[in-house]
Amino acid sequence: MSLNWAKPGLGAVGEYQSSGTPLVLSAGTYNLEYFTRAIVVLPGGTLVIKDGEDNSSGTITAPAESAIRLEVRCKKIIVTGTPGVVVELTNIPHTAGEIATFANLTFS
Repeated sequence: MSLNWAKPGLGAVGEYQSSGTPLVLSAGTYNLEYFTRAIVVLPGGTLVIKDGEDNSSGTITAPAESAIRLEVRCKKIIVTGTPGVVVELTNIPHTAGEIATFANLTFS
C-alpha cells in the first residue's frame, strides 16, 4: 500500500459528487484551505465570492425568509451580515490551481 497517494486536483469529479465537509462561517474574509463544493447563504446573510486575482464576482444576499444554495468552486469568500453561511468543502487543497475566470481566459 502506498503512502504517497496523489492529491485530488480541480478536475476530480468525485470530490464534487460526494457530500462536502460542512463549515459554518460568520462575518469576515476567509481564504479557505480547500475548494468549496457548495455554499448555503443563510436567510438574511450576504456573500461575496472572490476569484484567484481577487476580483469580486458580485454580492449575493439571501432573502429574510429563505436560504440560497450555490454550487460553486472557490477558495476565497467574504461573508457580511448575520447569520452567515454554511460552506461545503471538498478535499481539493487550495494549492491545486486556479479556476478559469473571464479575467484570465485568452482567445486566439
